[in-house]
Amino acid sequence: MRAAVIAFLLLLVVGLCGCDTRAMDQPDAFAVRFQNDLASTTFLALCNSDRSGKCETPAYRDRIAAGSAIEENISPDVKTEWAVEASDGHPLRCVLLYWKYAPDDTPTVRFSSAAAWSWPCSRLTSSAPLGDI
Repeated sequence: MRAAVIAFLLLLVVGLCGCDTRAMDQPDAFAVRFQNDLASTTFLALCNSDRSGKCETPAYRDRIAAGSAIEENISPDVKTEWAVEASDGHPLRCVLLYWKYAPDDTPTVRFSSAAAWSWPCSRLTSSAPLGDI
């Protein structure tokens, strides 16, 4: 009986506090698929901030052949900026990602849909948790 009362009170507190129970069930990271649908090999660089300017000294770079894709892990509720670079390191496109909650399916980011590189990168390229970009 005591356990039933405690469980009821706990459910009542969670219901009254307006707590976001989705946040409690979130993974630490989830995969995002980066699709190089451009005509040439590119590099995908993880910039050190979401307003990096030049994406100098990125956390890492991955080479992606034309027509190929890779998956990278990102964390929910963390903004990330990625530079799509030419083979000489010149930034071509900018990808800003942010999901409040991990999506149910692996999102795909197509390089041809990303905004041209500029500083600061357009805030309009930020992703939403709906569909592919």
